[in-house]
Amino acid sequence: MSSHPRRLAFVLALTMLLAAALACANLPLGTPTPVEGLVSGDTTPTPAAEIPAGGLGIVSGAVCFPGEPPLPSLTLYFQETTTNAVTSFLHEDGTGVYTIDLAPGTYVAWAWSFDLGAGGSYSQAVPCGLNVSCTDHTLIPFAVTAGAATTDIDICDWYGETGDVPTPPGGEEGVVTGAVAGRVCYPSEGIPPMTAYFQDTVTNDVTTLDIALNQGTYSLDLLPGTYIAYAWLPGFALGGSYSQAVPCGLTVSCTDHSPIPFSVAAGATTSNIDICDWYGGSGSVPMPPGASGPTPTAPAGGVSLNCDGTYQRLRITDGGAAGKTASVDNWDSSSWVNVWNWAGGDPMVRQITNEAGLYSFGGCQQLVVVPMVYGGSGAVLEMTVHVWNGSGLTEVYLHEGTHGTWSHSGANLTFEESVYLYGEPNCCPCNRQYLQHTWDGSAFVQTGSAVNPTYSGTPPPECAH
Repeated sequence: MSSHPRRLAFVLALTMLLAAALACANLPLGTPTPVEGLVSGDTTPTPAAEIPAGGLGIVSGAVCFPGEPPLPSLTLYFQETTTNAVTSFLHEDGTGVYTIDLAPGTYVAWAWSFDLGAGGSYSQAVPCGLNVSCTDHTLIPFAVTAGAATTDIDICDWYGETGDVPTPPGGEEGVVTGAVAGRVCYPSEGIPPMTAYFQDTVTNDVTTLDIALNQGTYSLDLLPGTYIAYAWLPGFALGGSYSQAVPCGLTVSCTDHSPIPFSVAAGATTSNIDICDWYGGSGSVPMPPGASGPTPTAPAGGVSLNCDGTYQRLRITDGGAAGKTASVDNWDSSSWVNVWNWAGGDPMVRQITNEAGLYSFGGCQQLVVVPMVYGGSGAVLEMTVHVWNGSGLTEVYLHEGTHGTWSHSGANLTFEESVYLYGEPNCCPCNRQYLQHTWDGSAFVQTGSAVNPTYSGTPPPECAH
């Protein structure tokens, strides 16, 4: 760390505080005595923190700083000692306490004042008492356990020498942090716990942020620089990112899934960095530095319906007089487990057609299409379409029509049906109506309709009312 005027002023102030404390106590140098002038803001006890969901632990402690209150704006850092991944946040509410949710691991903790270019830490000097005999300023590793609280991690030692406190990753003295914020998405009904990564494109340093169950937004303080943002599920089975497909709209026409670099400026917030693209497939999301994901092998007949690293299979079984049934099984790494069934019922009334199966509507995602025909002279076609939701199937399309037919092309599903002009009976004139719906990655949206031909004659006597 190079010399800096504000750093020199800070060191001088600390020296004067120590000298004053010793003089007032009339004690010789080296005699243990508390250091005066250490403030920690409002340390009013707070209710016990609720243990977070998603396999995280909670860390809490005091925040201190030499000088008169209130506490200045500080950035707190928590570095996992095995991966060196750093989680940070801006502490500027003036209180002398903090809490943070962290993934299980072993960490060290420190704080940094970018205004002064100086740092404090949770070091051996803290449990020693922070008096003049406490000369060991090495950081203390502490363990974080899932579902447990780690307390008294007090970031209060500001009295070490240059180099005792790590410089923030990629940081320089006098630099003020910025912030990044956005949404978190996932292609299912809920958002699972995951880890978000913010990777500096120059140094490749990574700052991590744990995303809790159903957490739809996030914000994080970062040092100025250029970053990419992505997330991975536990075990690295599936990754998502802030990519070119996000501002494109995440439709089937958005085929560029490369991460978008974004800038973080000092004192400013970079917004709308939405980690929402989970559709790029293998290789589109960077692996965290030093990590490698699993390489699952697809079981025989298995297809990853949602490109999420899991495997499913569709079966159509004919039960004779009981009718046909569409079934989906999920692979649990050793065997197939049935998770969904759609029964056609009595084939004299309603029957699943031979067109039932898996259909791609763009990208690598596949949907289960189940057409069913009702018997009789005015046969009705009923169409349902279902998407894999992570544990079963969710219906995303339902339509039925008299004398119906359907077709599939790309992202489009077109349904054709008869629309009688004068009501029943079946001999009355009718138009043919066409309805087109387009899959946008999460729902079918109507994108077209037409009626052909238009009957211009007079109604037959049997159709007049």
